[in-house]
Amino acid sequence: MKHHRSILSMILISVFMSLMFTACGKKTDVAPAPFSELTWNTTYDEMVALEGKETNSYDSVYDGTTYAYKGNFLNHDGSIKYMYDDKEKLVCISWEYTAKSPEDLKKVYNELLEDLTDKYGESGYKSGNSTNSGNVWYRKEGNIILSSVSTKNINAILCSYLNPSVSSPEND
Repeated sequence: MKHHRSILSMILISVFMSLMFTACGKKTDVAPAPFSELTWNTTYDEMVALEGKETNSYDSVYDGTTYAYKGNFLNHDGSIKYMYDDKEKLVCISWEYTAKSPEDLKKVYNELLEDLTDKYGESGYKSGNSTNSGNVWYRKEGNIILSSVSTKNINAILCSYLNPSVSSPEND
């Protein structure tokens, strides 16, 4: 009886160790953008299952299609854009906000900048003047770009999370 418990214990320990090592080696597929549940491996069909049938689509800058949905981020209503490339791979997840005024633009931009700086530190690239601002966080998990533009007709912010396959290194 004692011998059977030893064998059973050894088998259980072996199974446990095998599961532990295979789970530790497994790469998890996490959502790169805080305003979306999609991951870089999300297909079009999976996007539709999570977000619903798209309400607006158009050509993406990556030779594929961009799909737009309503989306809230940091308590601001905007739209979430999913850009696929010509191979139907998700390469960019963006949140776009249209501000009501230049003052609203500056306020929301600063909120986003503070949130990103708290999470990722200082950006590796900054630009700005009275009508346009931009920051880039260069990360091995994919770059993050925060930009704004203010004109007579529009005040807009775009916060984009890029797939590592389309991210540029910091010194480019």
